[in-house]
Amino acid sequence: MTSAAIARHPAGHGAASLQILALAEQVKGRTAITVGEVLDGFGRANLGLTILLFALPAMIPLPGPIAVFLGGCLAIVAVQMMCGVRRVWLPLWLRKRQIRPSIVAAMADKTVPTLRRAEALLKPRRLKHLTGLGAQAALGFPMLLLSVALALPLPLGNVLPVIALSLIALAILQRDGVAVVVALVVTLLALVWTAILLMTGSRILEAILSWIGLS
Repeated sequence: MTSAAIARHPAGHGAASLQILALAEQVKGRTAITVGEVLDGFGRANLGLTILLFALPAMIPLPGPIAVFLGGCLAIVAVQMMCGVRRVWLPLWLRKRQIRPSIVAAMADKTVPTLRRAEALLKPRRLKHLTGLGAQAALGFPMLLLSVALALPLPLGNVLPVIALSLIALAILQRDGVAVVVALVVTLLALVWTAILLMTGSRILEAILSWIGLS
């Protein structure tokens, strides 16, 4: 499926899972695809799908500081959300960054079944006052906090932030206010979990330094 075909697919029921499958199909046989090409193909569903694009790969074991990069990209999106944008703008250096087809394929394999189950529970226009442009702007701040949590190099620290970010994306895509409420609850859990991991890691580090005589 081409970028133009992806852009024509409406942001309705099942949009996220179908768009990710379409993206995986699009990159087959290619050596790479740029972030800009992917975003241009998202069309009307640009904001929600961009969040998924940068959040879901954090669930895949990848070498290097990939979570730091993804968290930074999501922070850029979060700031724009707080400013009330409808479509995401990314700097040219980020738009030109290439994505390996293997990463897209792995993301589709690992996340699409779960996304489909989540989408089956969503219903557009529930608590619709929580899905307008103002509500989306308000979601930008918790999303910014989740971006920071995602970027931290914490063992087992990615799962809850990714789930919360994915719920925010699905809530935006489906305009489901109930999903917004659930996303905020999971966001709170994710931030509490991140704080626990930080405190635990700090105490372990202090104990190690004390044991070797450096503290």
